[in-house]
Amino acid sequence: HQLAKLIQFEKDRADSLRCIDMQSEFIASKTGLCHGLAVWFDVGSEKNAQHYADELIKLSPVDGYLSKGRIDEYFKRDKSAELHYIKAVELCGSKNTYGRMLALYKVKLHKSDKAIKIIEKYQKK
Repeated sequence: HQLAKLIQFEKDRADSLRCIDMQSEFIASKTGLCHGLAVWFDVGSEKNAQHYADELIKLSPVDGYLSKGRIDEYFKRDKSAELHYIKAVELCGSKNTYGRMLALYKVKLHKSDKAIKIIEKYQKK
C-alpha cells in the first residue's frame, strides 16, 4: 500500500497541513529511514513524550526535531517549537518540515509575513 498526500502550500489551508492521519506499521533501525513519520504519541506524560522524541533523534534527527516541535506546540511553547522546526528544515528541507513551519507561523503565531517567506523559500528549492 502506498500512502501519499500532496501538499500544495499555495492552495492548502494551514490547518490541513497540521493534521495528516494515516495508519502505518514500521520497524525503525539505525540504518532505516523514517523521515515523515514524526509524530507525538499520547504516551501519558510530557516526560515520556520527550524521552521518545530523544530516541527518535538518534534514528532520524529530522523527525526527532519535528516531534520535539509538536510537543512544544502542545504545551504552548511556540518559540521553542519554532527553533526545533528550524533545525528540521536546516537538516532536510522537505515538504513536511516546511509544512510544520508554515502551520506554526500561519495558525499559531499569526505571522503571515513569516509564512510567506517560508513558502517563497520552499519554492526556490
